[in-house]
Amino acid sequence: MIQPQDFLIAAEAALSIADTEVQCRSAIHLAYYAVFHMVAAHLGRETTGDNSVKHRELARLLRTNNKIDPVLYEAKRNFTRLMTLRFRADYHLNESIGINDANDAIDWAYEIFDVKINQPVSNKLKNLTAT
Repeated sequence: MIQPQDFLIAAEAALSIADTEVQCRSAIHLAYYAVFHMVAAHLGRETTGDNSVKHRELARLLRTNNKIDPVLYEAKRNFTRLMTLRFRADYHLNESIGINDANDAIDWAYEIFDVKINQPVSNKLKNLTAT
C-alpha cells in the first residue's frame, strides 16, 4: 500500500531529473499530495469517500486548530502556500513554473515530514519507512 511519504520520494525523483517545466510541476504536485495525505491522516480525516476532507477544508482545519502539536504547527506554516503553489502548477498553465518553485514545494513538505518523524531528514526519506 502506498504511503504519503512515497509521494515525497517520487517528488524528489521527478526533481532530480527536472529539465522541463512539466517535471517541475509534477514534483510540486507530488510534494503537495504527500503533505495532504499525511496531514489529513494526522487529523484523523479521510481523503476518499463521501465524508472525505477537501483541500480548502483541510487548510481551514489547520488555521483554526489550537492544539499544541508540532506537526500541526509546521503544517499551518506551510500547507496553504504549498496548496497555492500546487494550484498554480496544476491549473495555471500560462504561468511559468520552474526549478525554484519545485525546490520550495519539496522543502516545505520536508519541514512538515521532519517534525512528523521527529528527526531531521536531508533529501531522502529512507528512515521514514521505519516508522
